[in-house]
Amino acid sequence: MMIDRVRDLLGRVGDVSAWRISDRQIEGKELFFIHRDVDMQRCKDVRHISLTIYRDFREGKKSYRGSVSVQIHPTHTDEEIRRLIEQSLDSARYVYNEHYPLVEPG
Repeated sequence: MMIDRVRDLLGRVGDVSAWRISDRQIEGKELFFIHRDVDMQRCKDVRHISLTIYRDFREGKKSYRGSVSVQIHPTHTDEEIRRLIEQSLDSARYVYNEHYPLVEPG
């Protein structure tokens, strides 16, 4: 399962303070009209996987929490996901939000 793969890859990369994964499956139907007549219809089944990575760091005496959100496609390989995680961690280092608490899983 994709969430298990992402969770496993997050465990192998250092400096990840916290993370959040959102996996949504969207099904729908679309109708295309020409004037008042239906010209074409199609069904769609789309999966959206969003990963937010939090990185805590200190600069001087102040604590910061940077975060970056990225989209993961179901076709990504483990290497692509790992690279995306590492790039996100590097980017989160430049987000200087004062440290804030996260909601614990409930």
